[in-house]
Amino acid sequence: MNEMILSVVVINFNSLGELRSNFPGLRRAVQAEVPESEFIIVDNASTDGGATYMRDHFPDVILHVEPKNVFFGPAANRGIALARGELVLLLNPDVAIDRFGFREVLDRFRGEPRLFSIHPHVHDPRDGSEERLFSLAMRRGNVDVRAPEAIPAGEAPEIPFVTGGAAFFRRSIFLELGGFDPVFSPFYWEDVDLGIRAVRSGFVNRFLPSSRFLHWHSTIIARNHGQREVKSVYERNRLLFFYKHASRFSLPFFFHLVWLVPRLIHSLASDRSFVSGFFACRGKRRELRISRRALTSLGPPVSLSSVISRFGAGGHE
Repeated sequence: MNEMILSVVVINFNSLGELRSNFPGLRRAVQAEVPESEFIIVDNASTDGGATYMRDHFPDVILHVEPKNVFFGPAANRGIALARGELVLLLNPDVAIDRFGFREVLDRFRGEPRLFSIHPHVHDPRDGSEERLFSLAMRRGNVDVRAPEAIPAGEAPEIPFVTGGAAFFRRSIFLELGGFDPVFSPFYWEDVDLGIRAVRSGFVNRFLPSSRFLHWHSTIIARNHGQREVKSVYERNRLLFFYKHASRFSLPFFFHLVWLVPRLIHSLASDRSFVSGFFACRGKRRELRISRRALTSLGPPVSLSSVISRFGAGGHE
C-alpha cells in the first residue's frame, strides 16, 4: 500500500444538502481510524453551490470541478486517477458511515493480493432495507441483478461485483481495468460491468458486513431525472451490459432472442421503457463494439452462464 493508505472519493452533483448533512461526519469517522487519509470531491458542474461550500468549509480537501456534468462513471474515473492512496473508498454524497471498520477492510486487502473490491454492509435508514443486489440472474431473456439467496454470517464471501454508491477499490487494479466504462453513462450497470471485468481478469470482489454504511438510495437520481428517463436508462444499460458480455452462441443469448419481440410488444402496451431503452441501446452500437473489443485484453472469456451459476443467483427462466 502507498504511504497515503486511503483516499476517499466522493462524486457530487447538485447535492449541497447531502454534503452538509453527511460529509462532516464522514470525515470525522474516517480520520478517527485513518488520520493520514485524503479526501477528493469530484463535482459534476453543480449549480447549487456545493463546490463553494467545500472550498469555504474544507479548504484542505482536494476539489476537482468538471466544466460540465460527465456523470458518475467518468467522474469516478477522474477522482480515482487523482488519488494518491492505493486503497480508495468511492462514495455518493447521500452516504454516511454507520461503523467504518477500516482495520478489517485493510487486513482483507493486505492478505489477498488479488482482491479488487469490497462491498460493505449498506442499508437505507428510511426503511432498513439492505443493498445486496450483487448477483446476476436471467429472467425471460433479460439479465438483472438480484440479492443472493443466502450470505454466510461472519464471513467475507466472494461476489461478482460491488455497487458504486459505497465501495472500496484497490486503485492499481481499477486503473489496470480501465475504470468504469463510459458507455453506461449517465448511471446504472457500470459497477456490474466493472466487477465482471475484474472476475474475467482473475481478480476478486468480496462482501464485508463488518463495515457498515447508510445510504439514502436514489435520492440524487430522483431529484435530477424523471422516473420515465430513469427506467429507460436502466433498460438501455442492462441491454448494453448483456450485449457486451454475452456470447452470441450462448444459452442466455438464445433466450434473449426468444423473448425479445414479446418484451417489445408488452412494453409498447405499458410504459414503453423497454422499447425506449432498446432503441437507445441500438444507438450506441459503435461504442458497444469498442467496449467488446476491449474485453479481449482481459484474458479468457467468462460466460454469463458461468457467473450466474458460480454465484448462486439461479438459472434461466
